Amino acid sequence: MLDRNLYSGLIRLHILHHAAEGPVFGQAELKTQSEMYQTIYDRLSTMLNKGLSPSEAVAARPTKEFDAQMGNPDEFVRRSFESLWGYLSPDA
Repeated sequence: MLDRNLYSGLIRLHILHHAAEGPVFGQAELKTQSEMYQTIYDRLSTMLNKGLSPSEAVAARPTKEFDAQMGNPDEFVRRSFESLWGYLSPDA
């Protein structure tokens, strides 16, 4: 349940950002965004559980198929990966 809440919170923040910076998304765009974030979340979670560092997560390019649409993901990946430590790290 905690993973779901974190994931939902990330989507809400992204929606708020886009509302302030550009057009508000419709249902189809929100579904696409949700699927994208779920894919990225799953990949980052797997990397964290394998013991990768933030730099290794960035180098693995977990957002590769979304980069053309979303731009350079390095800072997003690093911060997202680091934010998962407290939720998913076995030592947290």
